[in-house]
Formats: sequence, structure tokens, C-alpha cells
Amino acid sequence: MTKDGDITDEYDFNEPHAKANLLLQCHFNRRPLSVDLRTDQKMILERAIKLVHAMVDVISTNGFLNATLLAMELSQMIVQAMWPKQSPLLQLPGFDSDLVETLKKKVKVEDITDFMNMEDEDREKFVPVSQKEMEKLADVCNRYPIVELKYEISADDDKSDEEAKDESTGLAFEPGQNVNIEVTVSRDEDEDEESLEVFNQPAFAQFYPEKKSEEWWVVIGHTASGKLLAIKKIPNFKAQRSVLTKLSFAVGAGDFIRQGESYADLKLYLVCDSYVGCDLQENLQIKLKI
Repeated sequence: MTKDGDITDEYDFNEPHAKANLLLQCHFNRRPLSVDLRTDQKMILERAIKLVHAMVDVISTNGFLNATLLAMELSQMIVQAMWPKQSPLLQLPGFDSDLVETLKKKVKVEDITDFMNMEDEDREKFVPVSQKEMEKLADVCNRYPIVELKYEISADDDKSDEEAKDESTGLAFEPGQNVNIEVTVSRDEDEDEESLEVFNQPAFAQFYPEKKSEEWWVVIGHTASGKLLAIKKIPNFKAQRSVLTKLSFAVGAGDFIRQGESYADLKLYLVCDSYVGCDLQENLQIKLKI
């Protein structure tokens, strides 16, 4: 499973953590294994997702933004058996690095949305598969989540938006005051009710041994300081046209001050736990009354 020189002689392969690490690495690299090792790998993968979700809960509780996002990324890696910097096209059945590189160079197709929007003639030319295999590809592409992210900001419940409004710049907040954000996540508006039913199925994960439902996290963070301010999990999006979730956090000064002005430059993240390449983020600027 390892190459010469990858690991020092002191590395004990009999240690459970060492074996688990190696089997996860083989999973991310899609390396073939013996029957016995595949059985061990299956057991590890089944437990890993639950552990990673628990990691997200613990890390986010401590307010660590970057570590939380990395744990969410690890969830995608486990489900899709790939590295985050690899092409999202590798989530499609029958796609390998050579085909991905060909599509990128010849027709500038770099993600699943690009592939779905290809001309039929180009698709048949560069992906020469049978009709049955092409139908399977179409089914998998239709299952891939294409979402939109919108939000609205309001003041804390005990202070009306009118009271919090600055005449020249709109809504502004005093340090320590709660900011309430309503986030709406919507499926592609072109999806009709019948098409949405496909999202009641488990996520397509050709190398993951168990059925996995698509779940999402909504995160608000301050990237400059690495602080996570709010997080919500969306566990049951499925075939709904859209889902609304609410987040609240106390906005402060200190790290949020930018160039002597009282602005909090934040980011709003939408992260999927099951697919690579469909995450979204928006800049979020909050004005403070200093």
C-alpha cells in the first residue's frame, strides 16, 4: 500500500491509527486492495463519516473557522473517494484523470455543470460510451446538487430594524448586539416537482460502501481572524424546492475593524457534506456603530 521512502522504518503498521490512516489514503487515491483490507476499509469508512460530523460539531463549538471547513472538506473526500483539489468530474462513473484532462483541453469542460451543458455532438465525441452508460451519466448529473444562496440581515428581536438603521449607510449594529441572518438555499429554478424527486435518493458515491443522504452546513465566519461566528446544519433538504434556516451571532469590534472603519468583513459559506464542487460562499459586510 505504500511506496518506498514514504514512511520511516519506525512507523508501526500494526497500530490501529496507522492502518486506518493508510486505508483512508488508499480510499482517497482509489487504490485497489485485497479482500481482507477492503473489509477493514469498509468498516473504517462507515464510522469515519459519523466521526467527522462529530468533529465539525466540536471544532465549531470552539469557534475555529478554518479547522471546521477542513473537517467538512474531509467529509466530501470520504464520500467521493477523492482529494478536494481534483476535478469534480471524477465523481461521475467511468471518468478518470485522462478523460478529465481531455475535456478540459478540448472543450473547456471543468465541472459537472459544464458537462451537463455540453453540445450532444461534443459529448458523444469525447465521452464514447454506450447508450445505457450515457443514461446512467445523465441520471448521476441530475442528482448532482445545483443550488442558490440568498440571505437577509435583521437586527436583534429586542431592537427594531428602524432603530438599528444608520441614515447614510443603512442597517448598522452596536458592538455586542445580535445580528440575525435568514439564509435561503434553493434548488435550480429549472427543476420541476418531478425532477426534484431524485433528491430523495441517496447521494451518488461510487466508492462509498453505504447509502449516504446529502446534508449541508451553513457557516458564518470572519476569515481574517479565523473565527467562526455561527453554524447551522441542514439535514433534510432532499426534494424541497428551498429551505430556510436562521443564524444569529453577536457582532463585536476588535478584530473586525478594517482600515479604521467600523465594518465587519465576514463570509457566508454553504458546504455540502457529500459532493465536491457544489459549495458556495458570499461576502457579508456588517456595519458597526463605533
